[in-house]
Amino acid sequence: MLRKTSSFETPPADGKKAFTKSSESSKDWVLNGEHSLTDYLLTAPVEEEDLKEKQEVEITVDEDGNPEVPSWSGQKLKVQQNLARAVFQAAYAKFTERPKAKVPWGLLIKSPLEYLDKESIPDGFTMKDP
Repeated sequence: MLRKTSSFETPPADGKKAFTKSSESSKDWVLNGEHSLTDYLLTAPVEEEDLKEKQEVEITVDEDGNPEVPSWSGQKLKVQQNLARAVFQAAYAKFTERPKAKVPWGLLIKSPLEYLDKESIPDGFTMKDP
């Protein structure tokens, strides 16, 4: 369905640049936004496999409740990131004795030595939210 699009131009209140001169990108969006939105909406959805990867991540704990680091080799990056989150989440839940406690990634990134043993951090390693 083809629709006619109208564009209105107004002089600015302060007498500076006219609307069309100061906001070409806005004018372009008014004239062509429908096509951009259509292209965006018609793109392929997220692959179901990617959604499953997030759900399939599980870790085991030893008899003391400490998380065991699973094998990462051959795993996609997204799976590795989810495994790292799961290990940290399990360790933090044990440490705080609150199973649903969320890992404070912002604080961990800002001051890793307040949360992790210095010897557990490789030289040159920068902590980030996986």
